[in-house]
Formats: sequence, C-alpha cells, structure tokens
Amino acid sequence: MFYPSCSTPPWELEGVLKTLVDDGYKDIDAKMGVVRADAGYLSMDNVQMITDLGATPFVRPKKHPRFLSLGRPAWKEMLLRTQQDPEAFADELNQRWRAEAYFSKMKRRFANALTIRTGTMRRREV
Repeated sequence: MFYPSCSTPPWELEGVLKTLVDDGYKDIDAKMGVVRADAGYLSMDNVQMITDLGATPFVRPKKHPRFLSLGRPAWKEMLLRTQQDPEAFADELNQRWRAEAYFSKMKRRFANALTIRTGTMRRREV
C-alpha cells in the first residue's frame, strides 16, 4: 500500500498515479474525495490523473499560471476554481496540515526504531 506524504517526491506520486490508471483502478474501494498538495506537485498530468481517479485536485498553483490545458480539462477547471473562489480554495488546500502532522508524528515515533539508513528503504520499512 502506498501512502503519499508531505515528503513524497513529485515524480514518485506521478508514477503511482500512472500505474493506478494503467492497471485499471478507476473505481477504487477507498474513494479519494480530495487530493491536496503544494506547488511541488503541480503539473497538468498530476491534476488530470487525480481527476481521472475520481478525486478533486487542490494543488497550489503558481503565481501566474497558464490556462492552456493542452488536452487536460481538469487543469483549467482547477485554475478556474482558484479564481472563482480563492478563499474557499485556500481553505481546502490548507487542510494539508492534518496529513503532514500525522506523518510528522510517525517519523518522530519510529525514527529511532528504523534500522535502514537510506530514505527510500526507511519509508518502506515503516
């Protein structure tokens, strides 16, 4: 099972999302309602894949984003949501603190108990 956290690299998240879509997981039992991420995960592909999996993307956009969707309608929809109601978008996006607090707690609790030294293997051990 993969649990993305605040320290998951964008390319790793993109790879997991692509694998889910390619393997036909369009209807997952544990439904994702909302995916919140900071600007490090911002890409048209990520936003479109999140939407394709049935979730609503809330990814912090850049200061002056391009509205050109290049075949990814979810990108334009997300940017329009940021312009139509920026306060509601920011409030929803700022709920990331819950997930970040959970993973911070797990890291503090198990950091000394982990035996693997490299970051990738350490995350797998937990």
